[in-house]
Amino acid sequence: MSTQANVTLLALIPKKPVMATVMDYRTIACCTVFYKTVSKILCARLKPCLSQIVGKEQGAFVQGRNIFVNIMLTQSLVKGYGQKWVSPRCLIKVDIKKAFYSLQWEFINKMFQGDIPSVAAVTQALDSFVKMSGLCANPEKTNIYMGGVRDDIKKGILQATGFMDGDFPFRYLGVPLNDGKLNKGMFADLLNRVQKALQHWSIYKLSFAGKISWLKSVIFGMEQYWCSTLQIPKEVINLITKFCRNFLWNSEEGCRKLIMKSWMSCCAPYQEGGFNIKEVLAWIKCILGKWIWESDEESGDIQTAKKFLSSCVHQGKLQLHLLYDKFRQCMNPVSWARAVWQRAIQPKNSVFLILAMEKKLATIDQLNCRGIQLVNRCVLCKTDNENHTHLFFKCLFSKEILQKILSWMKISGRTNSLSNEMHWSSNRCTCRHWKTKWFLGCLGAVVHSILEERNARIFRASGNRDANLLPLPWPGKKGVLHRDPTEAERVANLAGSSGDALFHPDQEYSEFVQRWLAYWPIVVSIFLFVESFLHFIQYIKVDDH
Repeated sequence: MSTQANVTLLALIPKKPVMATVMDYRTIACCTVFYKTVSKILCARLKPCLSQIVGKEQGAFVQGRNIFVNIMLTQSLVKGYGQKWVSPRCLIKVDIKKAFYSLQWEFINKMFQGDIPSVAAVTQALDSFVKMSGLCANPEKTNIYMGGVRDDIKKGILQATGFMDGDFPFRYLGVPLNDGKLNKGMFADLLNRVQKALQHWSIYKLSFAGKISWLKSVIFGMEQYWCSTLQIPKEVINLITKFCRNFLWNSEEGCRKLIMKSWMSCCAPYQEGGFNIKEVLAWIKCILGKWIWESDEESGDIQTAKKFLSSCVHQGKLQLHLLYDKFRQCMNPVSWARAVWQRAIQPKNSVFLILAMEKKLATIDQLNCRGIQLVNRCVLCKTDNENHTHLFFKCLFSKEILQKILSWMKISGRTNSLSNEMHWSSNRCTCRHWKTKWFLGCLGAVVHSILEERNARIFRASGNRDANLLPLPWPGKKGVLHRDPTEAERVANLAGSSGDALFHPDQEYSEFVQRWLAYWPIVVSIFLFVESFLHFIQYIKVDDH
C-alpha cells in the first residue's frame, strides 16, 4: 500500500477564547478518500458483531444502544448527594485522555461506598490502568463528588487521590447534572449557545426558506439532545421559541418587526399550511412516551400509559410521528399544500406563496388593521386600494403579467386570481404533467417578483416602470430544476404592449419537450443495444480464456 494513503492533515480547532497550550486545541483529522473508504468497509463488517465485543456499559457508537441511558442513569445516581442525612457515598468523574473505557458493575458498587479504602481501590485500579495502557487521567477534568461524608474523611480522600472536590451541577456528556431539582440557571449554557448561533447567522441575508431550514436542522438538534435526557422547564422552552421567532421575522430587542404568521402555525406540517418546524413541548412528550414504552416496569401508571401509546405502535415499534400528531395542536388541512411544495418551485417562493394564500403579507390594508396608518393605494397600478386580492391578480400590472404567462403556457378559460390558480394546480398535481409543474414554478417566481417590485417602488422609489423582469425556472436533467438565469435569459417586457422578449421560452421549451418525447424511445433502445453488445463481448472473452 502506498504511504500516501495514510497521509492525514490535522486541523487545530480552539476550545477556549485564549489558547495557552496545545491541550487547548481540538484536533480534527482530515483523512484521504481511500482511507475513509477502507474505514467504512471495516466498520460495515464489524457492525453485526460489535455489540458482542463491546460491553453493555458502553452506550454510544453501537447499534441498538443509546447514550442517553448512561446520562439518565448518572442523573438518578447523583440525586440526594446534597442532602444532609444521607448515607456516605462518593462518585468520581474520570476523564481519560483520548480513550474509551468501560467498567464492571461489581467495581462500580465498591466505588460508591464513600470511605477511604474504597477510594484507594479506585486510584489503585487507575494506576494499574496507566501502567498497562500508558494512558493517564486528565487532572483538569477529573473531579470527585461526595455526599453524606464527614469533613475529616473528605479531606483524607482528597489527599489520597489528588483529585479536586467537585460541585454540583457538573457536565456529563455535554449535559448538566444536578443533585436536586433542575432550575432555569442550569440551562443557561443551552440558552447562550442558541442565542449565539442565532446572532451569528442573523448577519447573513438568508431568505425565509433558508432560515426555516437552519432552525429545523441546527437549533432543533440542540434542543433534541437536551430534551432526550433532561426535563427542560417550560420557561426555558418559551425563551428558545422567542429567540427562534425573532430570528425568523428579523425582530430584535427593542425593535420589534411585523410577525406575519404565528409560531404555532409555523410549526404545523406542510399539509396544514405550516413550515413543518417541530413543536418542542409536543416533541418532549414524544420522547417521554418512547422511554415509557421501552421501560420494563409493570406499575399501574406505566401500564396505563402503554395502553395509550399502543395506538401509535407498528410492528412492535413506537412510531414517533404518529405520537407527535397526537400531542401537537392540529389545524385544518389546506387543499393547496401539495402544489406549494413542488420541486418546480424555489423554497423561498413557496414561503411567499403560503403567506399570500393565507393573506399574511404586509400589505397596506393589513398594516392599517394593525394600527399603522398609511394611505391605501396600490403603487403598481395606482387605481385601487392595495390588498391581497387586488395584488394577486386584480391589479392591472400583475394581471397583465399573469395573462402573459397563461398565453405562453397556452392555458385559457381561467379566472385570474391566485386562489383559483393554486386550486387548479392542486387538482393536477397528482399527475406527472410537465406543464403543471412548469406553471407552478412560474407562478411562484411571479408572486415573489411582484412583491419585490412593489417594495422597490415603496422603499427605494425605483423599479421597472414598464414591466418586471421575471426569473423563470429552467428544465434540467432531473425534471424541472432551478438556476439563476443570465440577463439574456430573463423574460423582458412581459407586461409590455409589444410582446417582444429577449428570449422565447415557449418556443424553445416546446421544441425541447417535443424533440425529447419523439426520440427518447430510440435513445433508450440504442443504449440497451450497446449495453447488451458489451456484455456479449465480455462473455466471449471469458469463454475464450
